Amino acid sequence: MYNHNKSSSNQMKHHSQHSLGKKKKELIILISLTGLLFFINVSNVSYKSNSNVEFISEQSIDPISDLLKIAAQEPNGKPLLVSQYANITESYTGSNLPTNVSFILQKDWISKNINISFEGVSQKKNIVKNGTFDSDYHGWTYKTNDPAEFEGSNQTGTGSVQIKYLGGAKNKDDYAYFEQNISLQEELTSGKLALLSLDYFCKRNRPTNFTAYLAIIIGNVETNITYDFPTAIQEDSWETLTLVYNPVASNQILPGNVTVRAGIYTVEATSVGQWGTFDIDNIQFDLWTKPNQMNIVRIKDVEFNSNYTYINTTYGKGYYYNATERTLPGTGNIEFTISQNIIGIDDFDIAIITITANLMKRINSSMNGLDGSLFTPGTPITWRTNLVITIPNDYKNNRAEITKPPDWNITQILDGYDVNRIQDCTGTNPGSVKFSIPNGIFDQGLWEIEVTSSNYIANGSLFVWNETAYIEESSITMGSSYRINVGLNDSLIGELTDTQINFTIEYPNGTIFYQNTSIPYSIEMNFGTYDVGKNMTIGTYQVILLWTNNQSYSSRDKVGFLQFGFDVWHHTNLTAVKSYEEKVSGEPFLMKVEFFDDDSNIFIDFATVTYNSTFGTSGTMVYFGSGVYVIDMDISGLPLGNHYFSFNASKIHYENQSIRNLIQLKIINQTLALEIPQTVINVDAYSYAILLLKVKGASSGTLLPGGANITTDWHKEYWVTDHLNGTATLNFSTNHVPDGGIIETFTVTVFANKTNFGSTSAFISITVHPLSTDINVNASTIDVKLNTNFILKLNYSDDETDQIISEAILNVSWGSSYNILSNDNNYIINFSTFDLSLGSYTLFFQLSHPGYETAFANVYVNVLPLEIDVETIALNGTLDVFAGGSSVIRILLTEESSGNTIDNANVTFSWRFRLFGELEYVGNGIYELILNIPESAEGAYTLNIIIITDDPELKNRNFPLNIYVLRGTPTNFLFIGIVIALLSVVGVLATLSLRSYVIIPRKRKNEQIFQNTIQVFKDVKNIQAVMFIQKLSGVPFFNKDYTTFDSGDNSLLSGFIQAITIFGEKMINGETSDQKRKHKAIYSKHIIELNFKYFHLLICDYQSVRSLLILKEHSSDRLKRQFYLLSVEIDAKLGDKIEKFSGDLTGFETKINILLDKFLSLYYSEPFKLVDSASYMQYLKKSRELQSIDVRILNVIIARTKFEKEFTLNKIVEETNEKNIDLIYGSLLNLIGRNIIVPIHYKKGDSHPLLGGLK
Repeated sequence: MYNHNKSSSNQMKHHSQHSLGKKKKELIILISLTGLLFFINVSNVSYKSNSNVEFISEQSIDPISDLLKIAAQEPNGKPLLVSQYANITESYTGSNLPTNVSFILQKDWISKNINISFEGVSQKKNIVKNGTFDSDYHGWTYKTNDPAEFEGSNQTGTGSVQIKYLGGAKNKDDYAYFEQNISLQEELTSGKLALLSLDYFCKRNRPTNFTAYLAIIIGNVETNITYDFPTAIQEDSWETLTLVYNPVASNQILPGNVTVRAGIYTVEATSVGQWGTFDIDNIQFDLWTKPNQMNIVRIKDVEFNSNYTYINTTYGKGYYYNATERTLPGTGNIEFTISQNIIGIDDFDIAIITITANLMKRINSSMNGLDGSLFTPGTPITWRTNLVITIPNDYKNNRAEITKPPDWNITQILDGYDVNRIQDCTGTNPGSVKFSIPNGIFDQGLWEIEVTSSNYIANGSLFVWNETAYIEESSITMGSSYRINVGLNDSLIGELTDTQINFTIEYPNGTIFYQNTSIPYSIEMNFGTYDVGKNMTIGTYQVILLWTNNQSYSSRDKVGFLQFGFDVWHHTNLTAVKSYEEKVSGEPFLMKVEFFDDDSNIFIDFATVTYNSTFGTSGTMVYFGSGVYVIDMDISGLPLGNHYFSFNASKIHYENQSIRNLIQLKIINQTLALEIPQTVINVDAYSYAILLLKVKGASSGTLLPGGANITTDWHKEYWVTDHLNGTATLNFSTNHVPDGGIIETFTVTVFANKTNFGSTSAFISITVHPLSTDINVNASTIDVKLNTNFILKLNYSDDETDQIISEAILNVSWGSSYNILSNDNNYIINFSTFDLSLGSYTLFFQLSHPGYETAFANVYVNVLPLEIDVETIALNGTLDVFAGGSSVIRILLTEESSGNTIDNANVTFSWRFRLFGELEYVGNGIYELILNIPESAEGAYTLNIIIITDDPELKNRNFPLNIYVLRGTPTNFLFIGIVIALLSVVGVLATLSLRSYVIIPRKRKNEQIFQNTIQVFKDVKNIQAVMFIQKLSGVPFFNKDYTTFDSGDNSLLSGFIQAITIFGEKMINGETSDQKRKHKAIYSKHIIELNFKYFHLLICDYQSVRSLLILKEHSSDRLKRQFYLLSVEIDAKLGDKIEKFSGDLTGFETKINILLDKFLSLYYSEPFKLVDSASYMQYLKKSRELQSIDVRILNVIIARTKFEKEFTLNKIVEETNEKNIDLIYGSLLNLIGRNIIVPIHYKKGDSHPLLGGLK
């Protein structure tokens, strides 16, 4: 067999297609070159030794191959004949005859027939007969309504007619005229004017109300004109009169009768003085009509110099038809000359001339610029061919008819835009011999036609010689003889002349192994016989059979194709690289086998090699290279003795090998070794100490895979992760280690044992570092009164994470008793000072927990003396006294906390009038003073009372007492006399009146002032929630809760309020205007309060805003006033934004909160803090300016702030043991006014903590 080189085959194919006429000598040279290239190719593809190469032989080789054309996308099938049809139309209007009409005939186009149509063919002529009266007035009729007054005659010899009008009276509408009737079987021409004209001669008289009368009557429609005798008619000379008009516009219609009139008409009654005459001559009526007449137009074919005549179809319409086919060598004009072919008329015109030609062009379909089509073998056979369509711009109604073989089925017709037009076309199915692309679909561009056709090869197969006969097979091996059988379709019987079959065998890599082309002699053919030699490498070979119905591709339209494969396989050999091994159990064992091609003596790579063993292990080996396959066996745990391995090797196109007990493995004994890091492992508590250990054979020193049993003596949790490869990871938990809170090192023993290897152990050192900690105490220094308790709060936490350490051990060192109130993460301890004396002490704490450092802390405690409580007797607040009078002051002194009375204290006083003195002790802790008031005193004063005791456990104190000195009325002696005179009668009554009308009212006034001052606390406590609503829509834009009252559903509340207000407005709709204005004023300027079962509601409407306050109880006058002022301020600052409110709440909250604090003092409900200025507090204590109630409340605040820096005023009120709540409110105002307690948001730089003062 000859093995053609692919490039050589391509050259020969090209040569055979384009140089078939060359000499045989050139063909012989090419064949020789092909053979030479074959030998080169064989040496390149052979994997083995080049000796003993066997060749497949064949007696004839034709290198022609259509498969190469397919690869090159060149035509290998017949082209389709395309008949392209179109027409062209040119129109001419307003042409002056003679004129030329033409159309452009493009190159390669054929003019099939030509039609020239004519519209608006018109002629102009005079239709009047004997208008010159040369033979009397033949054809004319004289008519008059008064023959006695109007005489008509023919002026013999003058060639005219005459109307004589006699003298005398004439009536209106008298007439006398000559008339002619004409029958005309033609249509009027639109847009054309008609002209009636005559000559006249007037003699002797031109009477008034006489007119010259001209008229045309067509189809009972008259058009006339009159000329007034006195003004428009000339006398004694021949003159001309005319009537010009558009008959069609006058609604006159032909064919029909035409009546022409000319004469005299009276428009009014008149009298003629003397007779006169009116002569008429040369009557003419020029009219445009459309004739219904043949041959009135001449058509000249310029190309052939031939004349043709017009074929009339109706009035003014006709055509000319020319069926001669013609073409031009290039693009040119087909031209005709149009002229008049009628005489005896005044003028001739054609409105529209249209020339239309039906055209055709024939082209062949192509592929890549060459005529033909391209088939692609397959089942079915597919064909492709292109139509290159060009259409001149003025060619219209384009369509195409394309011939096709009857067995072709059109599958796609793609236009120039790749749109499939097959649904728009006809004749695409098998059986038809042509298909059409209709007008509207057919357009210029590159069209592609895709087709399927029948496959004319029915079958094909490989037959192999089995020493007795050829049998059908799918594979062959070295030394086999084979041939290829092919069967064609039965329909080709008797039609094999001029057909050919191409037979190709391809290597597995796609290159050509063998190729041959021959003429089939029967529908059943054999190619061969061939022998498998060493040049046939293993793999799947492809057989390609291609039959065509014509050796010349330009006539080829039937194809048969078949492709099938057959395998070439080789014999193999499988051997062990080392068939016997001795190993210790668990020792690495790399097992190897070798797989070879026995026919080619080369290794086989990437085969599938599997193994199984006598101890149950099986698997797939890994390719190592050079035909060697390996597997790393895990033989740990194998018992001592012999073990065997069997193998199976397979690869496509190679003989399968299966060998039992190919390799023997003998297991021998060895001891176990444990390898552990020798360095100390440092780790933190509550973490993990991690180490990697290795389990090895003691003699081999290699890792022993397969797992081992590993344990330790670690006293906490630990985990072992065996990686089954001879290594393991140990993970030691350090939770709750060390116990003593200091660094501790542990020695841990690790134990290991493995089947067939025994057991062993090793040691590791682990140093555990406790976590650093911290004690957090809420105070570092405590000031506490003697014999009282104080509370400290502390916790024990991780210094890194700040996490609280629970369940720690607490040790406390304190000189007195204490009680641990809580130890749930935070320790709260109540310490007593009852066993202590005045002085400074140190309080020690120790906290510990396993795994954490032990932490220490101390607190310095100052034990201070007790305060002296001062209480005025029969005096509440300020002492009111008159100038010049005296008053008894009594005070009660008691010890702080215990309430024991203080006896025998040194109590003195002083005030601004340089009065000093001592209060007398009267027993039971009561001290008394009679204070004399100077006459000059007036107004408010402070009496400073200084209290000193000998008891070191009591702190000396200054107590300020407020005195208000009243002025009496100036002395009125008359009044005194009257009083003295009446004193004996009404003494007692006068004394009572003085008390009722002077002393008590003043006391009540002071009490009212005090109540007004503390009212702010009551108002703030009364407020539950606040809400502001856009008045117009009722949509809320701000709401805030201050108690447990829930205004969360603000839409429900705002909707309810909106409904109430709308209802209120509707209620006054029926009232008078004055009443409405009154109600409106009250509604808009005053607060409305609604009382409900569980709450009260204040509503204030002002301009854009509707304000709501939800209260616990009835509101005060102060709260109403402040609420109204708040509403006014909100509208002033936010009114524009509220009116435009559409849901955006940005900018409302911050500004409204400031205004709420300013007008309603709602910051009183927010947290306060104790001022953190120690110097200022010390000053207050020394100055003794605080009242007893102030000190009591301040002590409550100080005790609370030891644990929490913040507090609320309501909470202080609840915790203060005082029944008179008003006194607590007054004291809180005093503390706030002195900046002792301030709002939480107050900073040291603020001018005042209360944002502008109290309301």
